[in-house]
Order: sequence, then structure tokens, then C-alpha cells
Amino acid sequence: MDDPSLLGLLADSYESRHPGGPELVRVEVVQRHIELADGEPTGAYRDDVLVSYELDAS
Repeated sequence: MDDPSLLGLLADSYESRHPGGPELVRVEVVQRHIELADGEPTGAYRDDVLVSYELDAS
């Protein structure tokens, strides 16, 4: 992502729709790789954080 700070807009949108929710401290885009055996999930997976943006403390 060229400008990870744009994830702050996503956080703002989430917080406006969930005012009673937990305080967000970071937004991450995570790609999950699910292990398959014979085309079926095995339960094993690996997460890769593609981009992360720390939010300013309120």
C-alpha cells in the first residue's frame, strides 16, 4: 500500500459506527493462508501482515 495512513480513515469509519466498541490502536491488513489436504482445510493456517498502521492515542 502506497499510503498506509489511509487505514486511519477505515478506523474512523469503524469507530463512528461502533461508538461503544473497544478503542482501536492499530489497523492491519492480514492475508490468511489456509492449508489444504485433498482440497479440504486441515485447520492449519499462516497469517501474513501486509500493512499495519498505528493509530494516534486519543
